[in-house]
Amino acid sequence: MDFYNLFSRYYDDIFRPDADLAAFISERLKAAGVSEVLDIGCATGGYSDLFSRNGFKVSGIDLSENMIEQAEKKSELSGIKFNVLDMRKIGTFYPESKFGAVLILGNTLVHITDDSEFAGFFQSVFRTLQHNGIIFIQLINYDHFIKNKIRDLPEITGESLSFKRRYNYSGDKSVIFNTEITEKISGKKFDNSILINPVRKNYVTEVLSECGFRNMSVFSGSGSQYNPNSVSILISAEK
Repeated sequence: MDFYNLFSRYYDDIFRPDADLAAFISERLKAAGVSEVLDIGCATGGYSDLFSRNGFKVSGIDLSENMIEQAEKKSELSGIKFNVLDMRKIGTFYPESKFGAVLILGNTLVHITDDSEFAGFFQSVFRTLQHNGIIFIQLINYDHFIKNKIRDLPEITGESLSFKRRYNYSGDKSVIFNTEITEKISGKKFDNSILINPVRKNYVTEVLSECGFRNMSVFSGSGSQYNPNSVSILISAEK
């Protein structure tokens, strides 16, 4: 079974959407008059649901069929439109100028492992956004992690399991992301290793600029002032 389809069974016990982050983004979207939002890499729809509750019309996509199935079950009365879709194909799936904002949260971007595909992806996002539309990208702060050779992310303990994450570095552009889920009752373990692209802040902002985005800002965590030693960063830009 594909690990991410298996992972969908445990996802909501491991990850809770950050209400402070959602509030920070929602405030800025409302101030900009945004009404319709695309949540890329929506997983089981936690953030999609929060933004829907905050008054936005939301569409969510994810590559995992099981993640989307879980999202649809949780949000069947919310009007959120979920689709199984590779994020690199949004340009052929959605019309131009459809969304007021595109959200790429939860370190989703690192799964585009070929740098040559980054510009095409952001060009598709740019076309999909309305004039003055906004993009928000949440990432692990790989400048900090690679510089200090930080290998382990904090272990997450849920009601029924524990979740461990570790990076194996091979140069600055190649990182193996190792995960291990342990069920508390049965003791069963499920592990997975995948290649990810540890994209850094300056690289992302440079590509965004080349694709026509402007007014870029960088924050830490849930929208606090940027700290170069923070675990995660949040990048925003406008069309």
